[in-house]
This record gives sequence, structure tokens and C-alpha cells, in this order.
Amino acid sequence: MAAPRLRLRRGSTNPEGNVTNALTGEPFVDTTGDNFYIADSASTFIHVGGSSYTSRVDSFLTAKTTTVGDIVTLKEGTTNGSNTIDIKAPASVTASYDLTLPAAKPGSAGAYLLEYDQGSETLSFVESGAGESVETQNTNTDSSFFLTFVDSNNSSAGLETVFTDGELSYNPNSDILTVSGSVSVGSTGIDIAGSTSGTVTLVTAAAAGTTTITLPATTGTVVTTGDSGTVTSTMIANDTIVNADINASAGIVDTKLATISTADKVAISALDIDGGTATTTLADADLIIVDDGGGGTNRKAALTTVTDYTFAKVSGDVTVTSAGVATIQANSVALGTDTTGNYVGDVTAGEGLAKTSSAGEGQTVDLAFKNAANLTSNTVLKWDDGNTQLVNSSIVDDGSTVTITGNLTVTGTNTVTNVQTTNTQVTDALLELGNGTTGTPAPTRDIGLIMERGDESNIFVGFDEGLDLFIAGSTSNIGSNSTAGTITPIAFLSLAYNVTDIAGTNEVVIGYNGTSSQRELQNIVVDAGTY
Repeated sequence: MAAPRLRLRRGSTNPEGNVTNALTGEPFVDTTGDNFYIADSASTFIHVGGSSYTSRVDSFLTAKTTTVGDIVTLKEGTTNGSNTIDIKAPASVTASYDLTLPAAKPGSAGAYLLEYDQGSETLSFVESGAGESVETQNTNTDSSFFLTFVDSNNSSAGLETVFTDGELSYNPNSDILTVSGSVSVGSTGIDIAGSTSGTVTLVTAAAAGTTTITLPATTGTVVTTGDSGTVTSTMIANDTIVNADINASAGIVDTKLATISTADKVAISALDIDGGTATTTLADADLIIVDDGGGGTNRKAALTTVTDYTFAKVSGDVTVTSAGVATIQANSVALGTDTTGNYVGDVTAGEGLAKTSSAGEGQTVDLAFKNAANLTSNTVLKWDDGNTQLVNSSIVDDGSTVTITGNLTVTGTNTVTNVQTTNTQVTDALLELGNGTTGTPAPTRDIGLIMERGDESNIFVGFDEGLDLFIAGSTSNIGSNSTAGTITPIAFLSLAYNVTDIAGTNEVVIGYNGTSSQRELQNIVVDAGTY
């Protein structure tokens, strides 16, 4: 349904002086700048806004966000460019306060806005002069401050030239002066305070020439000859320790030894087979050690070699391949009492079946329908329990037409009957839907007709049990559903009076708000005229 429309009183000028009978709170709009007014008496109005009004305000006001406070933007003259000055509030303020500008401009050039009167919350101008200084007090002694330097004092009225370098900072809490740049060391050395206590002194020894000491490029600890630090393997260059460096009493575990490949280096008596880990399963890929031919030549062999050798010794009515597959020779096993389990000796025909074969080795069992000679083609069969056989029924299906020679009675609940015909003729004057319904129908049990429209939405005409209304509209449900589903109302033409959801010629909108006690008009154009 289209959105409702409401037309306000609209004129080409300000309603002030043009409207004398306004109601307090009545809205007005003019065509010049689309300004919006609210009447506060019969002839006076409050200018609320408009396209030009909001554009002038919005151009220099920016609302606060979660990270930035409110912003007031001051623009330069239109003939000079588009540069701006922003006055911003902090994203977080510990307490509200005022900043009031001075009531008068500074008395002379060179003054700067600095002084703040906490009692009146007023800023004031301070005249600059030779040798003047600004006293500040550190309120956060755990922060680092950059040191600044000025030219030598002079007697002029100009401000001193200030120099600063971000590589030199001072923290008054820790009493540490930090130099992040290079350090120049004198001939007497340099002292570095430890993190807890004590001092490390770096002293330059007398040298005939230039000596270069290169420190590691990674984080670590420098171990000297006088401390208890540990020298790790990563600090020792490769290939610098040889056999002579190893003490004869050093105990080296076998995991540090290379593979022993020299013959006769391990005696067979040194093998501890009983002490090995036992295995309860063997696989074809498992290996064993053998003395090949007893000649002192050691060889390895897979377990598959053992099975090939063993199965090759099997003979008689049963043979075994190298893969372990056993085969019983033909006619070597007699059935009957020489076997275990059950085997089929004969087949007996059950009800409705007839048997023409008898038991015998290699015999094919022949079964057929009893009374098969009397059954008719294209006839649906039924069971004759008295003669225990299948017989013809009164239903004939030739592949395109089903013919029932007797009466047809359909019983049951939720039965869907699909009738596909070109035209259906019904002689009954009354057509009853929902026969047998008892009690109060469920809200989802709609009743009516659903018309299939192919690719388009289906049409439902009937009674919507949930809305308690007779309704006509489109739906995506089909006849096999238990409810008509969601119904979208459609135009219903009756005596040139068209009820739709969009008002037009000979059309009106009649809305229903979902309760049984109320109706409402919707999408009606209300035109109050002009002033």
C-alpha cells in the first residue's frame, strides 16, 4: 500500500501578515526556499526551518560522534577560497567549564591570548616583552617532557626564538634524561645507572690506534670473564669444537651418536632382544633379520616372504596363494552332513503361487501366479482370499484412461483429489466445501477457491478464518495446502466502484486494522488549499 499523503497549507510568501485565522500549532509551508512555519497564534508564526535555513546552519555545525566532540567551522570569505578554521570540543571532558573571550582587544600589537582567570573563567591578552617567561607546573610527573632552548636574552620586545629536539627528553618522576640520538663519549668514559642499584662504567683504554667493538644486532646478554653468566651453544660458532676438546670422562648419550655402519662394530651378544618392546600384531611390511644360508651374511626379510614360503608347502584338495587366499578343489566337498549351517533342499509355493519344478542339484525353481490364465490385460488385480489367488477387479487402466465400472466412494481426512479435465460439469445446484467440519474452525483453516495462474500468483476467493473476513486476493499457496496462506488484497470491481490499495478514478481505499471492531480510511488526499 502506498504511503499516506497529507497536504499542508502552502503559499508563495511568509504566512506572517497573510494568514489571520491560523490555529495554534498549525503547520505552513511557503514556496520560497521551502520554509516551514508553525503558528503560535492566529496571525503570528515561528520559523522552524527550510532548505535555505538548514543549509546555512548545517554548513558550519558538525554534530559530535563517539570519537570527536561538536565542531564549529568558520569559513573565509567567498572571494578568497574555501579554507576553514575548526573549533572542536574534546571527545572526553572531565567536567563542564566556560571559556569567555576578553571584552576588549589587546592594547598593542604582539600580545598573545594566554592568561586565564579561574574565578570568572575569562581569557585575557598578555603583552609580550623582553625576558618574559611563562611559569608552568608539572601535574603529571610520570610523563616525559622535551627540553627547549632559546637565544641569549636580549632587550628587544620581540619573542625569543625557541629551539627543541624530540631526541632529548626529561622525566621528572624517574629523574632520567633520555637521549634517543647519538651519544658522544669523552676520554674519561661514560657512566650508566643500573635499573635497581649500582653503576656500570664504560672506560676507554689507551690504544695506539682506532679500536672497533661491534655489539650484537639482536637482544641478548653480554657475558664477561668475571660474571656467572652462561655461554649457550648458540653463542659458539659452528666447527670450532673438535675431538681433542672433549674430556675423556665426558658421558655422551647414544642419541648424540651417528649411525654405526661399519661391519662387526656391534656383537650379536650386545643385542638385548628380551628387553625390547613386545608387539601383539604383525603386518606384511614388518621386517625380520636372517642369516642367509647360515653363511654369516645377515639379510632382512619381510613377513610376506615367510608367508610365500609357508603357503607354497600346502598341497592336496586345498591350495593357498602367496596372498593367503585358500581354494577348495572342485567336487572335493560333499553337501549334507559334511557341512555346517543350512542349505536349500526344495522350494514350496505359497498362497497365490504355483510351482512346476522339483528338488535336484542345479535345478532352476519355476514359480508362477496361480489363476494367471484367467487374468485380463490392463485390469487392476485384487486378492480373492477364498480361493487364495489374484482375480480381476472392476478398474481398467489402458495407460491413458482409467475406467471404474462400479460406484466410487472416497473416505478419510485431509484427502486431496486431483481432477485434470478440460471442463467439469456438476449437476448439483449447491456446492458444499468443508463437509463434516465440527467445532470452531482453527484460524488457519481458510475455506474457498484457489485459482492457478501459472507463473503469476494464484488467486484466492473465499473466507479468511484468521481475519474473519470474506476476501479476494493473490497468494503463493496451492490447493493442496491446508490454508490460503498470506493473502495480498486485489481490486474488486463492482458497479464501477473499485476498492484498491491506491486511490484513483472511481476508487477508494478501505483499510482494516486487524481488529473486529474498527475500520479505517487510508491513503486519502486531504487538500487544505492555499493562503
